Amino acid sequence: KMEQANAIRDKILDELVAKVDFPLPASIVDAEVEGQLEEVLHSIGHDEAMLERLLEAQGTTRDEFETNARENAERGVRIQLLLDAIADQEKTEVSQEELTQQIIFAAQRYGMAPQEFVNQLQQAGQIGAVYADARRNKALSSIVSQVTVTDDQGATVDTTEFFGPAEDAATQD
Repeated sequence: KMEQANAIRDKILDELVAKVDFPLPASIVDAEVEGQLEEVLHSIGHDEAMLERLLEAQGTTRDEFETNARENAERGVRIQLLLDAIADQEKTEVSQEELTQQIIFAAQRYGMAPQEFVNQLQQAGQIGAVYADARRNKALSSIVSQVTVTDDQGATVDTTEFFGPAEDAATQD
């Protein structure tokens, strides 16, 4: 079911991205690309030589890796900005309860106690990012609720099973 929910989400987001073209803030895209590279480097102890060996083992180059990272960053930023615009247009709000649910859900995904997760979010100044994600998820749920989704056999899929009703989507990922 999670695979089906992800496929629905990806298809809808792909269609949105294909329909709306706008310039992206280069600084945000650059920061995302840098973040992806830093994440990979951090995972291998900032060993540049190890990164080169890993890329070579995957049959790719540093330039190809960075091009792919830029494409992923551009898509991610475009999706975030689109969902933010939709949330603005629909005047989407996230209640304290929805934010708490989002935090608990995320803490569980990371295998952490909710309070420990909150403490780390506060230290990193990321509570606002969790709020923004919850708001984007509600905007996406609103979009999903407005379209008819069919499976491979043409049967209509009840998307509330995956995304909940439009007004209760803050805990979805």
